[in-house]
Amino acid sequence: MTENAIDLAAVRAGWEDARSPYSATLGIVLDLLEPGRATMRMPARGAILNEVGAVHGGAIASLCDTAFHLAHLTIYGLDDPAVTVDMN
Repeated sequence: MTENAIDLAAVRAGWEDARSPYSATLGIVLDLLEPGRATMRMPARGAILNEVGAVHGGAIASLCDTAFHLAHLTIYGLDDPAVTVDMN
């Protein structure tokens, strides 16, 4: 599937309708969606801070993984999802 064939509004709506409780708990928000790119943000709330007051690395990794997932969908579409098996 080519970039031009992907309905970005459908990708956005699909994520917003089916977003996981986990990403909702983290407060992840989708700001920008374009071919090959997803810009997201996550508020630094007390529930996701580590013991020194910084955002927990696991929460940051989850934000990165979620943004990758949506960027992937803008290229390959809703019928070709991906799963993360490695982050480095």
